[in-house]
Amino acid sequence: MPHVMLIGGGAHATACAPAVAAAAGSKRHLSASRARARWHRHLLLVAMTAAAAFTTTSAYADEGADAAPPVKIITKEELASKIGKDGGDVWLSVLGEVFDVTTGRDYYAEGTGYSVFAGQDASPSFTTGNFTAEGAAQDLDELAVAQLSGVDGWRNFYATHETYRKVGVLCCDYYDEEGKPTEKLTTFRERLATHAAMKKKGGAKATAAEEEL
Repeated sequence: MPHVMLIGGGAHATACAPAVAAAAGSKRHLSASRARARWHRHLLLVAMTAAAAFTTTSAYADEGADAAPPVKIITKEELASKIGKDGGDVWLSVLGEVFDVTTGRDYYAEGTGYSVFAGQDASPSFTTGNFTAEGAAQDLDELAVAQLSGVDGWRNFYATHETYRKVGVLCCDYYDEEGKPTEKLTTFRERLATHAAMKKKGGAKATAAEEEL
């Protein structure tokens, strides 16, 4: 069964063929280039449908200030060890939420086209398609607000996947040591909520205002 990656948790879906492990030299470069090309082809679909298929209200309906903290707080060191080496588990993080994606090791383990996501939080790469270390480390504040719904759409994809499971939250960029949202995550949610409200109102003024976020 092909690996289906949903953006925004809506009806739109993109079937991604298994990434071919790059051998060395030019073959590795070609494989990475093709993966990025496929990713960029999906981005237009994300921009067109994410707002309609997913809203901040539905995504975070159960994540209020009084919500119980996640069971497990995961350190960056622990997450970094979950890259599928020697048949081990594969974990990744999106917006500080850590998911066990071991059942999809063919897509995320070492040597695969999407291995940049394994063992770290590479949230920006989900919307930019930049699968390098630099792309993974990019600050979300540098991204246009229209791109944020794409990142959150992927978070929702992993959260609702039938075989992937959430194992906890990553300390301490988006969640603190007690598992509570940090200012960074709160700011992200506020920008996303404002973007969703503007999309609902529509019009040129809303589009221009987005550039200020």
